[in-house]
Amino acid sequence: MTRRPQVPVDEATFGARRRTIRYGAATLAALTALVYLAIGAGIIEVVDPATSQPGELLVFGLVAGGAFALGAVLLVIGDWRPVWLVGAGFQVFAIVMYVMVSQERTPPFEVWGVMLRIPQGLMLVALAYLFVSRPAGTRVTRRLREVAP
Repeated sequence: MTRRPQVPVDEATFGARRRTIRYGAATLAALTALVYLAIGAGIIEVVDPATSQPGELLVFGLVAGGAFALGAVLLVIGDWRPVWLVGAGFQVFAIVMYVMVSQERTPPFEVWGVMLRIPQGLMLVALAYLFVSRPAGTRVTRRLREVAP
């Protein structure tokens, strides 16, 4: 049996793909941050105002919006696997908490809340990809398949 030659994967293509995924996830995070900030500011109404405490949504919107804005910045400025793991965990936490808290509010599920799960789900997939694949700049090799003459 002959040994297959190893050749490096095109780092430029690999890095460009990761960068595109990072920037796409950053865009989703920034849009999600804007929606959460609009919810906190009362521009977007998601629950019956009579059932919520004064200032409750403001704090929620600022914290959630700030967290997603920070995530967007981190996605743009670097490629760090531990950060993507924490970010993916945050996405899972946010999605699970939305479902768990839904029974305590009126209405339990609203259009904005359900629609926000779409970019969060996409961000979760992107962060999982970024975590499991190697960051740009690390040595990656691929074996070539032998072709019979």
